[in-house]
Amino acid sequence: MSAKRLPAGAAIVLVLAGALSARCDGSSSSDAGADIDATDALCARVSCAPGTACTAGVCVPVDPCTGVVCENVGDVCSGGLCVSGVADTDGDGFVARDDCDDGDENAYPGATERCDGKDDDCDREIDEWQDADGDGFLAPCGGTVPADCDDGDSRIHPGAEDLCNGLDDDCSGTPDEGLAGCCSGRPVDLAQDESSCGECGTDCAGFASCVSGACTCGGRSCEEGSDCCLWGCTDTQSDAWNCGGCWKACGFLRECVGGRCTCDQDAACGDWNDAGSCCGGTCAETDVDVLNCGECGVACGPGEDCCGGACVGVLADPENCGGCAKRCAAGETCDSGICRCGNDAACDADRGEACCGGACVRTSGSRDHCGGCDAPCGPGEVCCSGTCRRLEDFSTAACGDCETICDPGEACYQGDCRCGEGGPDCDGTLASACCSGECRDLESDESSCGACDRSCRWGETCCAADCTSLADDEENCGRCGQQCQSGHTCSSGRCRD
Repeated sequence: MSAKRLPAGAAIVLVLAGALSARCDGSSSSDAGADIDATDALCARVSCAPGTACTAGVCVPVDPCTGVVCENVGDVCSGGLCVSGVADTDGDGFVARDDCDDGDENAYPGATERCDGKDDDCDREIDEWQDADGDGFLAPCGGTVPADCDDGDSRIHPGAEDLCNGLDDDCSGTPDEGLAGCCSGRPVDLAQDESSCGECGTDCAGFASCVSGACTCGGRSCEEGSDCCLWGCTDTQSDAWNCGGCWKACGFLRECVGGRCTCDQDAACGDWNDAGSCCGGTCAETDVDVLNCGECGVACGPGEDCCGGACVGVLADPENCGGCAKRCAAGETCDSGICRCGNDAACDADRGEACCGGACVRTSGSRDHCGGCDAPCGPGEVCCSGTCRRLEDFSTAACGDCETICDPGEACYQGDCRCGEGGPDCDGTLASACCSGECRDLESDESSCGACDRSCRWGETCCAADCTSLADDEENCGRCGQQCQSGHTCSSGRCRD
């Protein structure tokens, strides 16, 4: 199978001309003279490797079939070679005329685009977008913005359920966005947690307690810079008896400035508080002071806290995760200052939680972990009691939403419980009901008189949802609703004197 190839220079000219003739702003190639001149200037001193060409000063892969003309009838160019159009050389299920590279089993229409300098999905574009984790959301080659923010994790993509785990599950740009009571990737009761009262990180200092999301001291809130001490709200920035905190008293004739006791030597510190070192004119607690950790002038670095007089990295230490003495539970690891579960034992089994991707997840209602970890529901599905269901289809156990269960005999159609071909309430009257998949008039149906499957006896008729004999019923004499006059009786279906 022979082929003719256009001169290399002509091929590159064709590629550049095609790229420059269709501009993103809709202007024609005749309007782009200045851009073409600029492109030529950028590529003037660029030497590209075989199989690539210079565009705007950058070497980019060139379609290997550019400039190739096959001589034999029925042949097509695939991967730079002329092959029979009906052959499937690489065995990927696509014949050469439909396959952009019949010599590469990983390149075919619909394949996953990878960052490999090839047109893997046969869309005539190279490394334009990829979906490495198979979650249906694409990421540009060489980056992860603006579509799939983490193309290495199928659980993370736009529209995913945002869990309280410190991760940006839904690619909104903010981890745990809008999740009330989620602090540093963990659920917290903001109404009564004294370390996160009302909002994450709000610590009720001293003797204050958290009541309904507010730090209270004897029934009232303290102003900023004050703590709840023994005698109520106290200014701990200037009170020499409570300097920097309750019961942290300064020495004799010493002042409290900015929450620190003044000093001129170590002897002036430590008598009434834990700040036993005089650092720069003020007393410092070298056990916890990040600016004077262990001794004066020793400052902890980024991601570190001063714990017991030593700078400790709190981003990965399970004993000090996110802060001193903040220990992760058994089975958890510390990642970026957040405790993450390592196995199901670290989660609340009573709430139906399982450890999925480092976060405790309720698998009964999670679309990404429905019934178990890494068991995502498909498009249009929701997770109901650990089972993925299409609410708009035919699930009588979850019709329209997880809570709607159709009555016996009904079917779910487009999110509504229906009886056969009828509507949700059959003909729209209170008298009608769905009985064994069929709409019945309970007021007149002798097989369902007053209730489904309540049949009248032989010789009886269903009148106003009650079985009766028209032969002798003075209220329904001869037919339903025909009443005999006062003093008359019903005999053989006729009113008589």
